[in-house]
Amino acid sequence: MNITKWYKKLYLHSKEKIQTRHLAKYGCDLKCPCCNEWFSVSGVEYKHVHEAMSFGSACTCGQCGTKSYWNMEAAPVPLLSDENGVPI
Repeated sequence: MNITKWYKKLYLHSKEKIQTRHLAKYGCDLKCPCCNEWFSVSGVEYKHVHEAMSFGSACTCGQCGTKSYWNMEAAPVPLLSDENGVPI
């Protein structure tokens, strides 16, 4: 097996393990609406910024810089919402 293929397989396996453990601990995860990357996985590589809001939180993706708003009061899981907390 080519060493590059082996490292790629190891990298993808580790990303899967990180997300599995995160979901086992917290029960949910956020996904960036722009770059489509899970915050638990890319949070290891990039620094995401979380701001507390009255309805939940605002997250700025460290990978693409997109700011997304998450309503954590409307449902048992975080819902993507607009700046006012209204779910999209």
